[in-house]
Amino acid sequence: IQVFDQQGNYLREFTVDVPVDPSKPKPPYGGGNPESTRGALAPGAPDAICMTPGSDPVLFVGDLYPGRIYKVSLQGEVLGVYGHAGRNLGEFGWIHAIACPSEDEIWVAELTTWRVQKLVTKR
Repeated sequence: IQVFDQQGNYLREFTVDVPVDPSKPKPPYGGGNPESTRGALAPGAPDAICMTPGSDPVLFVGDLYPGRIYKVSLQGEVLGVYGHAGRNLGEFGWIHAIACPSEDEIWVAELTTWRVQKLVTKR
């Protein structure tokens, strides 16, 4: 994730580096990278991001694989991890978009399940 100032000047970048549990299922993939070692389905390749409003914002970052949402400080510290790939409640099928009207409420749109889930988190 790259960070810029209000004038568009590059400041820094950070990665969301959270180990992947190999026992969790991978989402179906029909492209040229079935091993998910690089690119859009590699762990840590964010697909959706939102920043909460207010004086102390945090980021929610969606990852196609392993189908998780990361709560991240603006300094790059991982504050929480939600979900994994799947079709049940709290599981995600290709996270497409995230909306976060507050730090305690996240809306997640998914591609493979054609649904939107609302998550209510606790601090």
